[in-house]
Amino acid sequence: MTGKMRHKPLLISDMLDYAHRIHGDTEIVSVDAIPADSKPYYVRTSWSGVARRSARLANALGALAPNESNAQGITFGTLSSNNHRHLELYFGIPGSGHIIHTINPRMGIEKISYSINKADDRVVFFDPEYTELVKEIQSLCEGVSHWVMLAPQALPVEDGFLSYEKLIQAESDQFDWPVFDEVTPAAICFTSGTTGRPKGVVYNHRSVVIHTMMLNNADVFGFRARDNILPVVPMYHVNAWGIPYAAAICGAKLVLPSHDVSGEALNALIRAEKVSVTAGVPLVLRRLLDTAKPGDLDSLQRCFVGGADCPVDIVNEFKAMNIPVTKTWGMTELSPLGAVDTEKNASSGHAQGDRETTGRPQFGISLTILDDDGKAQPWDGLSQGELVADGHWTIDSYLGDDDHGREAWFRTGDIAAITPGGYIKIKDRKKDMIKSGGEWISSIELERIANVHRQVRSSCAIAVPSEHWGERPLLFVESQPNTTLNTDEV
Repeated sequence: MTGKMRHKPLLISDMLDYAHRIHGDTEIVSVDAIPADSKPYYVRTSWSGVARRSARLANALGALAPNESNAQGITFGTLSSNNHRHLELYFGIPGSGHIIHTINPRMGIEKISYSINKADDRVVFFDPEYTELVKEIQSLCEGVSHWVMLAPQALPVEDGFLSYEKLIQAESDQFDWPVFDEVTPAAICFTSGTTGRPKGVVYNHRSVVIHTMMLNNADVFGFRARDNILPVVPMYHVNAWGIPYAAAICGAKLVLPSHDVSGEALNALIRAEKVSVTAGVPLVLRRLLDTAKPGDLDSLQRCFVGGADCPVDIVNEFKAMNIPVTKTWGMTELSPLGAVDTEKNASSGHAQGDRETTGRPQFGISLTILDDDGKAQPWDGLSQGELVADGHWTIDSYLGDDDHGREAWFRTGDIAAITPGGYIKIKDRKKDMIKSGGEWISSIELERIANVHRQVRSSCAIAVPSEHWGERPLLFVESQPNTTLNTDEV
């Protein structure tokens, strides 16, 4: 006997269709691509507008790969920031059965061209700001047949490039989104924090949709239809933590900042668009605080931070304005969210973790710690081991490693402890632990302690050779502007 419920595959196109039907008039605001000597201007569209232009894009994709016009599963690369055209690519490419490969422009020429070739990108869409970068990598990416500039029609497009606007304007804004197996590949992101060449992580429609629904849990991002969301985390980095998709399924307003993520530009956007939620790395929050003028942050209700350990002074400064900062932890291989630092019910005996914790896992992902022999370690907040993961949005194998063989757990490479309440304490990357006199020292812990000092802006601990100890930690410290800091204080 089987369950007597209808089965419908989980597809990215359904998220866009929902936003179009139920929240079609909700605004999407995007800072547009502009000539260098012009002032920024905003493009105002809506979820219905995004749906119609995504349909035009889907109709145009076949013409871009004429030899494969009847096929699905073609990979299209993007070199783009957070803007409305990139949002259309987020839905139009995977929704039509193809694969979007978001390329990190910060990886450098060699790694960018490697990732394009490894993903087998046939077409690359790029912002005007990346024109010179594209010229440098074109000869290294022979498999790319077209380079498409994501720019307004008024902006000239050089010979050898196609115009995105001209391309989609020639197409119908109606498209019958195909139905296919939910495990069909949808997106590729390459790791940026690993040594050596980046590794490709291939998400499928099922993993993206389940990860998106998890994000909107009240104990995670908890986005609501009335929210105005400013994602500063780049859309080329792990799908902007999944925020564009999460905004679609709750019908929230998106405010997309494009390339200018200076504190001044972001504060102006927050004030003008009454942003209620933002998300980014600690540096972004620091910039907001350092450049905010009275009234700039009045609409802001909550911030999410990840990508690095967040200094306690940032959390406290926002807290003083009644704006909670929630820490998150994740990896490209986890789609990316693995844990979020929200509090538990007081009756559980395990309230929110202390400042050392990066959060606890949500339903749908399992995390634990193993010793070198693969034995599970106790969750006592003290025992350490390698953090491992399994779940609905966790990688099975990397691109090109299909025959590698599946392990019971994905090994993150992080050394961690877990509290009795399930809160994760990341101690360090396994390769960054400093072994001094037979004792392991966490570089992250040293940095966390140094960052408590109000005159410390940032710090970095590394291992240096020692004849007596084997290794000793060396701490680099950057002081806050216009302050003096001496070694004894640190």
